[in-house]
Amino acid sequence: MRTYYFFRRLHRARMWLTYRLVKRHRYHLVDTGLAPGYYDCDILMLHACMALLKRYVVDECGGLERLERWTNDLAQPGSEGHGPRDAVDGQAAGQNEAATIYRWWTIEYPRDQERRDALVHMLYSRDRMKFVPSADHPGLHQILFEEFKGDEAALYNEMRRLERKIEDDEQAMLHRLIEIRGGLWT
Repeated sequence: MRTYYFFRRLHRARMWLTYRLVKRHRYHLVDTGLAPGYYDCDILMLHACMALLKRYVVDECGGLERLERWTNDLAQPGSEGHGPRDAVDGQAAGQNEAATIYRWWTIEYPRDQERRDALVHMLYSRDRMKFVPSADHPGLHQILFEEFKGDEAALYNEMRRLERKIEDDEQAMLHRLIEIRGGLWT
């Protein structure tokens, strides 16, 4: 009996060290993919939740194609061998939603951000800025931007619409992810 407890303690010590020192076994940490620096909680929350979704889709399900095959298998009539039909349908719907959110995060979201960044760069380039001495404090300068005219006004409106779309999509997708979080297991 003493031998059992000795090896049990030895095993627990090994697991304690493994989960803290071996990077691929640090399951309690979330790699957000963000560059080092300060981020507000809303950005951290979005990236952490999406990193967990990515871990689920890529690491646990074997990628988007395998997840979609599994979802299609669950949706087929006769797949009741996986459990009661309503549970199988619920799992298939959750898997489908996870794939949709993952596609948005990896394809649509970066594309929207790139377009927004390109518009910001076009609209707020150095040519448009002027440094003017402040009226209140002659030692200080303020930055003034030229007015947007013609096509630039349309680009500015597009940029603002895109910013609102990005914010709305982030909020909606995060809500959708939270709704299916109970089904994200393999």
